[in-house]
Amino acid sequence: MWFGITLFTILLPLLIMVVKTISVIFLPKDSTSYNLVTFLGDPIIALLISVFVAYYTLGLSRGLKMKDLLSLTEEGFKSIAGILLIIGGGGAFKAILIDSGLGKALTDIMTSLHMNPILLACKRIFWIIINRCV
Repeated sequence: MWFGITLFTILLPLLIMVVKTISVIFLPKDSTSYNLVTFLGDPIIALLISVFVAYYTLGLSRGLKMKDLLSLTEEGFKSIAGILLIIGGGGAFKAILIDSGLGKALTDIMTSLHMNPILLACKRIFWIIINRCV
């Protein structure tokens, strides 16, 4: 029984987003239900809903107190804080590239090279390694 609840809790954000993807095909774009499904199916909102469901299904329903859930949450954030900072920094860097117009310029330059982006990145990494060794 607990495995099913745990599996449901893990798959809930995916289920919410799949329902949104399918629903927006059939719902009229100017309807309230379309707006509601689009809002609830947004990845951030779907994850937030799933966190609250997880607090209940994996915590409160198994006898944990809110204080215990808070300490578990704090421990989890300590272990992923660095990853969150890197992701946030990457998002900020993306915004700078787009707002400054540098992203468009880089796109134009890279597409004119007619080279696979992976090979281009490998070439750049190789160039950096060679210059540091010399």
